[in-house]
Amino acid sequence: MGRQKLKAKSLQIAFWNANGLHEKRLELQEFAARNEIDVILVNETHLRAADTEKIRNFVSYRNDRQDRRGGGTAIYVKSHLDHHAAHTGDLENMEATTVEINTASIGTLRLVSMYNPPNRRLLEPDLDTILNANLPTIAAGDLNAKHQSWQSRRANPSGNILRTFADDRDMVVVGPPEPTHFSHQGVGDVLDIAILKEVTLPFRITAVSDLSSDHNPVLLSLGTDPDEEFETQRKTTCWAAFKDHLNETLPPLQPLQTQDQLELAVEAFEEAIIRSIEACSREHRTALRSNNPPEDVREMIRNRNRARRRYQRTWDPEHLQEYRRLTVESKQALIDHRNAQWNAKLDLLEEETHSIWRMTKLLRNKYIPMPPIHGERGLVYTEAEKAEAFADHLESQFRTNYEDADLDHIESIENEVTRRLQHEVDSSIRPTTSAEVQYRIKKSKTRKAPGRDGISNKALKQLPVRAIGQLTSIINAMLRLRYFPSHWKSADVIVFQKPGKAATFPQHYRPISLLPSLSKIAEGIILTRLKEHVRESHLIPDEQFGFQAQTSSVHQVLRLVEYASEGFNLNMSTGVALFDVSKAFDRVWHEGLLFKLFEAGIPKAMVQLIASYQQQRHFRVRVGISHSTDRIMEAGLPQGSVLSPMLYNLFTRDVPKSQDTNLALYADDTAIFTRSWSPHIATQRLQQAVDNLQEWFTTWCISVNSEKSQALFLSKRRHRPDEEIHLNGTAIPWTDKAKYLGVIIDRRLTWKSHIDYCTARAKAVQSQLYPLINRRSKLSAATKIRIYKTIILPTMSYASPVWGYAAKTHINKLQVVQNKSLRMAIDAPWYVRTSQIHRDLGMPSVLEIIRATAAKMFAALPTNPNPLVANLGDYEEDANWKHKRPKLVLREDQD
Repeated sequence: MGRQKLKAKSLQIAFWNANGLHEKRLELQEFAARNEIDVILVNETHLRAADTEKIRNFVSYRNDRQDRRGGGTAIYVKSHLDHHAAHTGDLENMEATTVEINTASIGTLRLVSMYNPPNRRLLEPDLDTILNANLPTIAAGDLNAKHQSWQSRRANPSGNILRTFADDRDMVVVGPPEPTHFSHQGVGDVLDIAILKEVTLPFRITAVSDLSSDHNPVLLSLGTDPDEEFETQRKTTCWAAFKDHLNETLPPLQPLQTQDQLELAVEAFEEAIIRSIEACSREHRTALRSNNPPEDVREMIRNRNRARRRYQRTWDPEHLQEYRRLTVESKQALIDHRNAQWNAKLDLLEEETHSIWRMTKLLRNKYIPMPPIHGERGLVYTEAEKAEAFADHLESQFRTNYEDADLDHIESIENEVTRRLQHEVDSSIRPTTSAEVQYRIKKSKTRKAPGRDGISNKALKQLPVRAIGQLTSIINAMLRLRYFPSHWKSADVIVFQKPGKAATFPQHYRPISLLPSLSKIAEGIILTRLKEHVRESHLIPDEQFGFQAQTSSVHQVLRLVEYASEGFNLNMSTGVALFDVSKAFDRVWHEGLLFKLFEAGIPKAMVQLIASYQQQRHFRVRVGISHSTDRIMEAGLPQGSVLSPMLYNLFTRDVPKSQDTNLALYADDTAIFTRSWSPHIATQRLQQAVDNLQEWFTTWCISVNSEKSQALFLSKRRHRPDEEIHLNGTAIPWTDKAKYLGVIIDRRLTWKSHIDYCTARAKAVQSQLYPLINRRSKLSAATKIRIYKTIILPTMSYASPVWGYAAKTHINKLQVVQNKSLRMAIDAPWYVRTSQIHRDLGMPSVLEIIRATAAKMFAALPTNPNPLVANLGDYEEDANWKHKRPKLVLREDQD
């Protein structure tokens, strides 16, 4: 669950013209901590898109100037406050950023950081746009608008416009009694002001001589009663007491002869666990760690501020020199303090291994606030609105794809499934035992997020023997009645942004279902029994490598590459068609799946239980701490369920195979490939296979995205196919390289593109982890090398047995990344040879690592239960081949 957001009773707001924020972030962070600021409105940030100016414990929102350097506005909000970004509107001359904060005193308060450049007239339409919301609003910043009404020395045209605007609309414009800006002649004036609309709380405004800009920051205290310092809430449970409490309070299990009795038993069992957790848990409140630097640094900052005030009063060049000197010294002191804090944190990380990996995860997956989302109801900003927008989108996705489908076929399948489900059951499902239930609970991962019931896997691992016995009886009743309880069919869906996709559209997020922990235990027991039937009847085709024992995506890529490489030596070319199946799991046709289970010979009792499992499933989307309304899943399989992969494999088990072509499946990734001396023949074979596959897709309501499907022609010859492959009436153009299961395959199998991609990814990860592994880091060399081996190296060596035979000029690019990582780890001087570093650390080269990985994989291939995998390495490495094959990587004398 997300941390509870607070509704503020009062707010301490600061607004400041930074005149460039990049070099002043640390002092702004210190200023915010010292003055207990809740919200900072900044203008003239001078930031570009690549700049990441974050402040600890704050969430940032920005509107950078796009056409040129300079300008720009930003808002920093304390992360514990209940708030969200808001739409500002289109502005002509002004720049602005807007957020809305939920307060306990006046409801939703709209805050705007605004800036109007001095060379542009203040426009009433811009002010109307900013202040037109029907909410209490505070808009503050540098408008370059002067008027005596808000303490300016004199009025200017923009000030007159603002004064008239505010009077006509019953708004208040306030400025501090102290000057906020000093001219080069030493004359002070008020440029930084605030516009208050419908704000009924008492406030106090003052400018302070602080921070290194030509503008003083302004403090606006809103409300009279300061909020208590925010404290984090953490619950701890005494698990020994939990066991005793549950043993005492767990009600006796009533007979389970009907579905209603089973539902009541599940509900009572869950409630007993939740009550025991609550009774044996205590809430701890821990104040946030202070960001204030030590006293000597704070005194240095005070001296700097005194020098600043002296210079602003006298405009004496000597005072200016003193102020600049103290500014540099205080800035360096803040940097030293930040580095000392980081080094202290690294010392703590060394003491606890798990904390190192938590830190690497944080560095690699930095939190970025979700932007406004374009939903079916328009652009939405709040967490609750975003949750509904995602729910709307997913509800439209969890539907069967009836487009172009044969409706008579659909009706006949549904009628047949209904008829078969109503027949008497001639079989039963093997019951479970307490030992099996305990094994499934022990196998569950402790850190997995709980579902809607809030019962974690950790709680399940603490269940006493009596509770395990009741759970076993409940699951056995489920198996006997062939009924999956409705309490276990509800999911909380969380969404993750897809890499490289725009974050403002719901279709660019991947849904993951958080299912009840008890449901996952029951699903695991069902899966065990379903697998028994699947193995006995060999129901999953050998071509399906996804979610199958001892097969992986690397095996599937290796199969394609071996086939094409063998063709090169036979002077043949290989054509490959790669299909993008749209929302494969989300749109599985329920009746079609049940029909295929019947046709595959799955016992009727098991099919009835699976029918119950997928009927009337519902979900809600969670964004932050907000939830959407409940929605029904009319089709699809929940992503996050242990049953879903097996059911999907059974749904696609009858995918058609065409003559003279090969089929490759990895879950929903589908590929067809063939080879020939003639590009024309290869194209004809692929087109026939694509036509068969398209007919099958349409029959079983599977949607294929023609726009994202690809055709790849692998050849060492210059000839290319003259014809294109067509899918559903859309031409699929031939391409020189394509990404398949995470590996970029180029037409001549040189692997240059893929190794460049691996090198770039490894460098990106190296950059993300730089705070931990750089030369000055206090982590030990052994820890840095362990981070390299476990995080950076796997990033660049994925599927290396497939492409490890590439030319050494390509492999050396990866070696450079390894050399840099090792040199950083031990802080090696430039004159120490890389070979010496490898010898001292006992670290093999990248090529040696690839060779060892390939040797292990090829040695295991003959014993693989899948014949398509077992035969992959069934050839002798021959250095005299005209074209290399993957197994050649094992030869140490290769070029």
